Amino acid sequence: MSRRNHHSSRHDLQQDRQQFGPISPPDDPPSHEPDHEQEEQSEYAAATRAERDRMNEHAALRPVMKFTQAAYHKIMQDLSEERFQLEQGGILLGPEDSQDLVVRYVKDTQGDSRPASFTIDDHSLNREIKKVRDAGLSCVGIIHSHPPGCTRPSYGDLEFLRRIFSDPKNGGGWFLFPIVCGQQLYPYLIDTQDVRRIQFADLVLV
Repeated sequence: MSRRNHHSSRHDLQQDRQQFGPISPPDDPPSHEPDHEQEEQSEYAAATRAERDRMNEHAALRPVMKFTQAAYHKIMQDLSEERFQLEQGGILLGPEDSQDLVVRYVKDTQGDSRPASFTIDDHSLNREIKKVRDAGLSCVGIIHSHPPGCTRPSYGDLEFLRRIFSDPKNGGGWFLFPIVCGQQLYPYLIDTQDVRRIQFADLVLV
């Protein structure tokens, strides 16, 4: 199932430094007042579980996420660690007319890497995106690493994406959002119209 005609031709990162990764527990003691953030997280969890079940039922219809050999090996060399230390990541670049293909990985060297979170530096990454537009490339996705056992996008990840795609110029179709955990890449696609809709793709090296 191709994503070529279902994706915006360009994505700019939101003009804020945004955080990936698990949300840290609050410092305040528990309250008996309604916790709306917890309710929202529960809604996200239920929605993503339902989407995962739907994906499993239709595994044969999974979309494809393609990487060139060079891009894939650069990602794994950079993000896969035998002993995890810090979350880190970068952007995925691909042809504007083939939004399911990653041809280049650009590491975010200015981002804030921590053991349980990663904060991108949108200013430096947007400069990288602008450099490649004349070559017909655009930002087709974002990739980052997770601690051991955290193989899916977190609630914090989805909130970050929701903020990006709340701007209509950034929305449209599906966005590549793979996670590297341990020494494996998990190829997820996010619906920019509803980030709770997550699809697990088949990884193909070309």
